[in-house]
Amino acid sequence: MTVRAVLFDFDGTLADSEPLITRSLVHALRTNGHEVTEERMRYVFGPPLDVMVRELAGHLTAEQFEAIRTSYFDHFNARLSLIEPVAGATDLLDALAAAGVAVAMVTNKFEASARRQLAAMRWDGRFEVVVGADTIGSAKPAPGVRSANLKRRSASACRLLHCTSDTGRCFTRPRRCGSVS
Repeated sequence: MTVRAVLFDFDGTLADSEPLITRSLVHALRTNGHEVTEERMRYVFGPPLDVMVRELAGHLTAEQFEAIRTSYFDHFNARLSLIEPVAGATDLLDALAAAGVAVAMVTNKFEASARRQLAAMRWDGRFEVVVGADTIGSAKPAPGVRSANLKRRSASACRLLHCTSDTGRCFTRPRRCGSVS
């Protein structure tokens, strides 16, 4: 089997961003009157930001949520340089590029946020496609997210490998050329 494209998750798969996400969310919640520990964060880490905030803070008005969200991104974006690649990630991306394998990212982050983080890591330009939760209007693991990545590629993929830390595995998705839907 020849793999022609690899879709990567970002947090925990390619980037060790969990410490910064955790610190930024704890900071944002505490700043807005919600006492949360980093230990508690470990049990809710992974879903989109709005899901984690509601899990940790309970029912919020739109204004309360927006204040937490703003505090989070102010803290997080000021520290993007702290995000490090997972060990071996840069070498893997280099090897895939050398082999002519297209790489794409699928993440529950908003696309613009993912792109800022890629730029901070000096990885902008490494991914043919970046699909965030806002790109197609749904977050992973929604079925259309992988397809959206392939549809946005300039060339169709015949074989797809999807790697994510959500499950700790890579999934092979054989596809006939041109049959992505």
